[in-house]
Amino acid sequence: MAPITHLQTLEECNKLLASKRASLVVIDFHAAWCGPCHAIAPVFEKLAAQYPTVVFCKVDVDKAQEISRAYRVTAMPTFAFVKGERKVHEVRGANAKALEAGIKQFSADSTGTDGAFPGGGQTLAGTAIPTEVPPAERNYTKLILIFLVAAWWAYSRGQK
Repeated sequence: MAPITHLQTLEECNKLLASKRASLVVIDFHAAWCGPCHAIAPVFEKLAAQYPTVVFCKVDVDKAQEISRAYRVTAMPTFAFVKGERKVHEVRGANAKALEAGIKQFSADSTGTDGAFPGGGQTLAGTAIPTEVPPAERNYTKLILIFLVAAWWAYSRGQK
């Protein structure tokens, strides 16, 4: 059986994701007090044994709140699917079929790319365009509200 890595810090999580860029990484966000988390745990362990090329990790949301916040976990269990340091899928709840379907879908191509042309590309000046910042490194510090107004608004309400 492939070992399941227990992640404690965001730095530890980022290092693991950077070292496993070409692999699918499935992170189980769970809590000790969560009944559904305990119910799905044997399924998660079985899948770890069944898919040795996939990296399986667990994060206790109470002990590793920094990682949970970075992945915006709001329900337990939540399974985050990360490939190429980018979250590509998520399953909320103890849904064994959805969990296995996600593993099958995203582990089929282990290249870590989204298509035939990997990477972010280059600008006309020849500098590399950075790829998307992984969710674990995003830092949301401001809430921005956007109010859109269109010139045709009065017309759409039947006014002239």
